[in-house]
Amino acid sequence: MSGLGKRVPELSFETMAKHILPEIPEVNIDDTRKTLVTAGHLTKAGWAVFPKMPAEGPAPEAVVFKALESVHNQIRDCAQFVESRRKPRPTLSYVASGNITLNNTAFERSPDTSRPDGYGYLQGDQAISLQMIASKTCTKWDSEGWFDIAYAGEYKKYDDVNERNDNVEKVLWSMQQIMRIDARRRFTFGLTTENTTTRVWFCSRQTVIVSQPFDFMKDHDVFIYLVVSLTFGSVVALGWDPTMSLWFDKESGHNCGYDITVFNHDINDPTIYRTVQILSDVAAEILCGPGTRVFEAYQIDEHGTKIGPNVAIKDAWTDCTRTPEADILKAITKDAIPEEKSYFLTVLVWGNVLIDGCEDHTEDVMMRGMRIDYKNRRASIGSQCIPIRKYILSQKHDISEVEFNSSFPGAYEFCQFHARHHQRIVFKEIGTTVYSLKSMKTVFGAARDVSKALEIMFKHGSYVHRDVSPGNILMVDGKARLADLEYAKVMDTDSKHDVPTGTINFIAIEVSEQGYLFQTTAWSREDSVQPPLVHNPLHDLESVWWVVVWCLFWNAVDKTSGDPAFPQSEDQITEQMVLAERIFPQHRSQRLSIFHNNRVFVKYWSAFMEVQQVFAGYADAARAILTDAYRAAELTLPKCIDYKAFTDIHERFARPFELAMEKCEDCRLRSLLEVHDICRRDNKRKRGEEDEEEDDNPAPL
Repeated sequence: MSGLGKRVPELSFETMAKHILPEIPEVNIDDTRKTLVTAGHLTKAGWAVFPKMPAEGPAPEAVVFKALESVHNQIRDCAQFVESRRKPRPTLSYVASGNITLNNTAFERSPDTSRPDGYGYLQGDQAISLQMIASKTCTKWDSEGWFDIAYAGEYKKYDDVNERNDNVEKVLWSMQQIMRIDARRRFTFGLTTENTTTRVWFCSRQTVIVSQPFDFMKDHDVFIYLVVSLTFGSVVALGWDPTMSLWFDKESGHNCGYDITVFNHDINDPTIYRTVQILSDVAAEILCGPGTRVFEAYQIDEHGTKIGPNVAIKDAWTDCTRTPEADILKAITKDAIPEEKSYFLTVLVWGNVLIDGCEDHTEDVMMRGMRIDYKNRRASIGSQCIPIRKYILSQKHDISEVEFNSSFPGAYEFCQFHARHHQRIVFKEIGTTVYSLKSMKTVFGAARDVSKALEIMFKHGSYVHRDVSPGNILMVDGKARLADLEYAKVMDTDSKHDVPTGTINFIAIEVSEQGYLFQTTAWSREDSVQPPLVHNPLHDLESVWWVVVWCLFWNAVDKTSGDPAFPQSEDQITEQMVLAERIFPQHRSQRLSIFHNNRVFVKYWSAFMEVQQVFAGYADAARAILTDAYRAAELTLPKCIDYKAFTDIHERFARPFELAMEKCEDCRLRSLLEVHDICRRDNKRKRGEEDEEEDDNPAPL
């Protein structure tokens, strides 16, 4: 949630209805209101099921707002449409209950006990949960689940700052749950109510937007339109992806997956793939971002029959301002020889996702052409501009009605996200990440291979990767391949400051600091102008080095078969964990001193076992080569960095890893956290056995 910043754009409900909520042009609001009045559901005082304001009664929130379920049903039943339009079948039903734990175990995720106060739930053959419960064949589905939740609601009896903050936190969490659990979700909605003050929330992989508040007891037409829009909106308009469907094996009752349509970029010809397992979905945890998921899958025909070998499918929301990853790979490998191409993945097909014939887009499609201009604090629809108010996510004071004030620089800035489009790439190779490697020699071999891949990128077009991490290094048939090139770009010494990219634990220090750190004192005086930082090959290689260091510190030496205990004691494991936590996640001072100073790094790895220290020594040699190259490259600043420092740097940097593979005795690795837990349990059990022995053999009086 922290990635959202402290503020999100706030739009009028009318703008939300016109550009974000599902369109229901056939609904007649006037006739619907009159029908509700005639039926006795709506009076001058408000909704009849609320004889008094929620804040005025003694009943708990769950009881008070249970009445909203009745209001939703009444609006649904009384909804009137134009004469030429037959009343559509409702897509959703509304449930107001904070006592239901929703199912989310279809893909082996850990159980979640969160309970939204209310939610809109898919009905009929649209609901996969209802199908599975009714069939009684899929043992994982025994209750309503997050897969069929269109939107979540949170309610409070009282309208004050603390209650609003709590509602905001919970509705954002629910929206994040919806987006992370189900890969079919392109966007989702949320509702928050404090007493009678209601806001509508929207989130996509680009942004979170909230409506200006309205009173659901007084603003009848607004609330009627909201309920009709959400109740009768199409599945696609409510945020589901029609090119991705859930499937489950009715015979076994266990296997679940997705059928994914991939459109060929050149001819938009669709191909359907059926997933076998999720290879990676860590990025889907972040509400606004690429939401990257990688699946192992295979192609199927119209009958569901498998065609060809298994492949990897990458599904992601990519920045519209960036070159597609497949095109970057094509440019890098265009003039490469086959051996050079083997350091990268092979693209079989790729294309943008099509929704009703249009390329899926967070602004053009989801917001029907509305652009969010964060810098100038406005939304634009064609030539029309609408001022954006701000909504503070965590408020100490009630200032939600305050307009932007330019006299307070930076006081109301948003987290700015570019528009995103939805892309899928099918890769021939299926690899495993460095996170799963169980051999130190394999780790060092991966570092050597990735250094070669980065050399090839720089050789063919001066490309830099800008996001080297363990998750982007894949082992395929014993060889490392560099993946995830969506942030790669041609190095440009004349560019403005690059937007820093990378994974926090592995990003180069200069990139995170956005400044040069190896410059001489000749130009680094206070009156000197800091030149723009250019992401260069040294930064990518430094990320490789941090990957190796991460593997050294967050893995322990595994015990050999037949050995009852690990070679390291619990105290040694604990000491190593303390040191690892000082470096990862990123701590500026520790990382800077470790990378700059040989003595500091040696002090850190002195806690290792001897077999680990040998490997750490070779890693230190690679660090020294890299820091020397940094100093050489920055000698010519502030004019520009010296390209000569990059000559053979990839080969020189990789040499210590090559030597370690040749000369070191290998050691099997095991997760440091796992070993720590095992050692604690074993020692606890031993202490318990010793206590029992003392009880059985009491000391003589």
